[in-house]
Amino acid sequence: MTSQKTKGLSVWIGNLFRDFARQDPTVMMFVILIVVGFTTEVMSNPATAQLYLPILRDMSVSIGINPLYLMIAATTACSFSFMLPTAAPPTAIVFATGYISIPDMAMAGFPMKLIGIAMSMLAVNTWGTWIFELDKLQDFLKTDNNTALANSSISLLSNVTNTSSLVHLNESVLN
Repeated sequence: MTSQKTKGLSVWIGNLFRDFARQDPTVMMFVILIVVGFTTEVMSNPATAQLYLPILRDMSVSIGINPLYLMIAATTACSFSFMLPTAAPPTAIVFATGYISIPDMAMAGFPMKLIGIAMSMLAVNTWGTWIFELDKLQDFLKTDNNTALANSSISLLSNVTNTSSLVHLNESVLN
């Protein structure tokens, strides 16, 4: 997937979350756990994390909450792929035996997903907040204009892309 397509998808999902950012962080976490938990049923776990984590990081910084608060929850939700055979290799192996159908998998996986969401809410809001100080925004993330961090990460990515293009150009000239 090219960077332009990825950037367009991230912008689109970010725009969907724009009004959502006015909610209480606990409500935001609950909705993110549900969205990411069900997205991972049709996408691979790493792809789901790669899609949502940069968006959640930038959104969290822009509204002034610790990015780890939503990112830890989303990362754990990427592992809640219990309902469909396409979700993860272990579920595909179980389905391939032929002894269990997709509706049976969904009926068994749905309560497990709900338990996972509840346990993630509990863990992040108790241990996570205590261990990682998730209720505070770190000093290095505090700026007069919180979008400066997001803009700097985007410009860093474009510099890396431009540098890799120059390396490929130099290699083709030398050969």
